Amino acid sequence: PLGGGVFNNRPEVIVGALGTALDLLALKVDIAARLDVRLLAFRGSAGEQERMTKILRLLSPAPAPAAAPPPTVAAASTSAGRAAPVAA
Repeated sequence: PLGGGVFNNRPEVIVGALGTALDLLALKVDIAARLDVRLLAFRGSAGEQERMTKILRLLSPAPAPAAAPPPTVAAASTSAGRAAPVAA
């Protein structure tokens, strides 16, 4: 599992695992053309969105001139306080 919370994974581990999976997939698929990857942050955790965005920027390679901007983190919560998908 890539989640933090009950899985107790550090943000660096989550971003590293996501990056590794995307690197491996990129060997077979044009991921920029075929995937829309989003990372959700729990709104109930102060600073999680900023922390994940900072880690993503540090670990992301410099974009090519025509490349899309670096990934962003969207924060959302449901009425029960759980993370929910949100369009970035």
